[in-house]
Amino acid sequence: MRTLASTLIVLVIAGAAASQDAIKAEKVQEVKAGSVFIRNQTEDARSSGSGFVIASVADGCLLCTNAHVVTPDFSEKQSPSQLLAKAGKSKLTIVFDSGLATERSAPAELVSIDPTTDLAILKVKSTDLKNLPKPLKIDGAKVLSETATVYSFGFPLGDRLSTGKGPAITVGKASVSSLRTDDQGKLATIQIDGSLNPGNSGGPVVDADGTVIGVAVAIARDSQGIGFVIPVAEVQSLLAGRVAMLQAEYQKQNDGKVKVLFEAHISNPLGKVTAANLFHAWMESGAEKLKGSSDLRQLAESKIAVLKVEGPIAKGEFTVEKSAGQLAYCVVPIGGSTATGPITVVALARAVNGKQGIGEDDKPPTGWKEMFSKSGFLSCWVPEKSSKQLDNSRTIRGTGVTISMNSTQTTGDNGLIYYMEQASFVAGAGRRIDTRALRDTVIKSFAEEMKGRIVEEVDVKLGPLPGKEYTIKFGQKTAMVRMVAAGSVMYILQVQGPTDKVAGEEGELFLNSFRMHKPKRPDSVAVKPTDPGTTTPPNPKPTVPKPTTPLPPAQTIPAGAIPKPTEAAAQPQDLARIRSVKMLPSGESEIVGGGFDPVFKDFGPAEGMMVGMQIGLGKFFNYDIVVAMRPIYRAAGKESFGTGRGMSNDIKTVMAKEGYAVGGVLTASGLGLDGLAVVFMKIDGDKLDPRDTYQSPYYGNPMKVPDRLVTGNGLPIVGIVGKQHATSFNFTGIGLMIETPETAAARRAWGTGLSTELLGGVNDPVYRDIAPEGGFLIGLEVGLKNERNMDYIRGMKPIYLTGDQESTGQQYGTAFDKTVTVKAKPGYAIASVSVISGLRADGFMVTFMKIEGTGLNPKESYTSEWVGASERKQPKVLTGGGRPIIGITGKQNDRENTGFGLIVQSAKN
Repeated sequence: MRTLASTLIVLVIAGAAASQDAIKAEKVQEVKAGSVFIRNQTEDARSSGSGFVIASVADGCLLCTNAHVVTPDFSEKQSPSQLLAKAGKSKLTIVFDSGLATERSAPAELVSIDPTTDLAILKVKSTDLKNLPKPLKIDGAKVLSETATVYSFGFPLGDRLSTGKGPAITVGKASVSSLRTDDQGKLATIQIDGSLNPGNSGGPVVDADGTVIGVAVAIARDSQGIGFVIPVAEVQSLLAGRVAMLQAEYQKQNDGKVKVLFEAHISNPLGKVTAANLFHAWMESGAEKLKGSSDLRQLAESKIAVLKVEGPIAKGEFTVEKSAGQLAYCVVPIGGSTATGPITVVALARAVNGKQGIGEDDKPPTGWKEMFSKSGFLSCWVPEKSSKQLDNSRTIRGTGVTISMNSTQTTGDNGLIYYMEQASFVAGAGRRIDTRALRDTVIKSFAEEMKGRIVEEVDVKLGPLPGKEYTIKFGQKTAMVRMVAAGSVMYILQVQGPTDKVAGEEGELFLNSFRMHKPKRPDSVAVKPTDPGTTTPPNPKPTVPKPTTPLPPAQTIPAGAIPKPTEAAAQPQDLARIRSVKMLPSGESEIVGGGFDPVFKDFGPAEGMMVGMQIGLGKFFNYDIVVAMRPIYRAAGKESFGTGRGMSNDIKTVMAKEGYAVGGVLTASGLGLDGLAVVFMKIDGDKLDPRDTYQSPYYGNPMKVPDRLVTGNGLPIVGIVGKQHATSFNFTGIGLMIETPETAAARRAWGTGLSTELLGGVNDPVYRDIAPEGGFLIGLEVGLKNERNMDYIRGMKPIYLTGDQESTGQQYGTAFDKTVTVKAKPGYAIASVSVISGLRADGFMVTFMKIEGTGLNPKESYTSEWVGASERKQPKVLTGGGRPIIGITGKQNDRENTGFGLIVQSAKN
């Protein structure tokens, strides 16, 4: 479980740099002065991010940040004017010198926004704040190279790291690991070898001279130590003035022509752009790809549409003579930046007919019928006069992955061949499924079978799901393939035949008609998906999730705010037919869902039991899944909340009626938690009666049927054990706890202190070992095992000091050859540990600090010798940030200690 202590160190980025690459202290202070903390209060939620000053203007200063900091719920369906109007309702507050005694704040207004590059420009007026800081130096022409040292400035996790005022700025060190260019050779993305956390978004990334080379934008989920940066040249062009966002609407006329209406947002913070021209040209489907705007303007078919500029919005329209083929266009501003907008190429038939798929109740048009896959789960529309439907299967082999294809095909009387396919993947042991690589494998296999070449790749939707569409040219024919990968399954539609028909309405109608249907279910396990009156159809229209906010921490429920009891589900599950999850001797159940995510535990008050929970829903593609959870306990007649895990703006509260309590949870799961329903049991003395139960509605993915029951078998539930993703913070797995002697001991161990990052151990069980009340961790007894002529850590036992009394914790791991003790000299304690880890925690070095009262003095410290493996890997530093270390956490299997972390004294302790 990632906690406050671990987040304090994540931007201590691995990688030693040469001394000549080190940034000077005065440059650090300059960048810190020009960096800002941004709070955004919308109608629905509150969020935060980072930013920096990029220019001084007559009446204030301009700042840069990410577009998603300003508009976290951006939708591609919004027009530029709609997006600006919605963003204008946000209350943006800029905090300068955040966390310092000189902290000050001022309101800001949105000047420009470009969701495509994820950049926004804000303005703070000098009338709202005097003595604005100087702009940071930015240089988009600066040549970058791999391995160059860079520094990130920002506010990871935002207000969660504040201590009264705004959060203090964090400076991270990294190196450039990759420079990624677009099709025209322009630098598109800078990859660095250091993680960027939520709240870093929009902050400056600078080189050793303090010059901004990019804007922090994203992390790679499920990766370790990978961050992405927007090149600063994009900031300069947005500042100079250009078209930042463009949206087109296509209207087919009665004469077969297509009217195209454009609306654009003009980024013009310095007032340099006076007008903009839109160049456009019609091309044959599958025509050679244009490499730049000059190629488009040189086409004989190229025409100009003048956009009428009114403030930040520009509009224009023109007519295309044909409704099939391709339309290419780009915008060239007059004045402002010399950069032209990117070339956009759309298939006109697709643009006219739309990309959203058909409605749930839509029927095939005259002359068409619905074709179902053999399983009955998939369907699409094909011509009524088609050949007999053929079902077959085949196998495609990729690197370490076997792809099984089930195909349904038919040939229409129009000469087109229609394919509807479902692919499932089986990966080799220990391999992760890379859906993008698998998609590439499948489409390349198709092209090889046809002896053709891929000429186009665009983003589309397959039913409600976002996916890719490919155009393959082979001989005198064309194939269009639309596919989406969802987990370990891929859905594919393919149409082959003459180019004009494939790219026309006959091909597009087929590709847009894809639908998924609910699998057939026995009546005895039917699912009621949501609250009465809000049943989600199997193919809901695409939606964009609302910005998420964290569930509140543990707290007592205010008077009058006790949730109402949850009504029983109209069609409860047949519990006798559902497999129960194993209850372990420790008093906790196995965890359903969560994969390899970190484990957490939450305990109710003494003598209490769980009587309800808050369930937070989020979106996976277009379906609800459970992403947040907070238990509700009752003790001595009073309700209280446990700690909230995960973030959601769609929260359902389920609460037992009088005389009942939570007795179990019905779950549907994959890598995460797809859905659940709560089982309530009647309270019978100090136990629960499994014969007297009722169930809440089912919350989550309506396509999944609950198949596992987590229950205490009539024993009261006193807490939950679960899993939470380390970077997204989503709640991903759930288990329940009953009261046992082991639970009582775990209550103290898991309820005391904060855990650092836990290194190594993969999916081995987690343990926590805590010092006696008021104790410090002063040493470790380490078990070493020699493997490949090197000692590796395979055993661990903590040593504590409480007052003047020493004690030891439990022994973790037993299969080792020798023991080495690393112990502080009198008056000192462990303050941090530098760890080398892979699948296991293999070696480390300890830093000791002097004990002063109830804390540690960082000015008086020393380090131990290296213990265990000393391979040439950069160690990670686990630290309490100056707070006392009061225990250890780790992972172990039957024989060995495999993971390691520290327990840090929390502020309230």
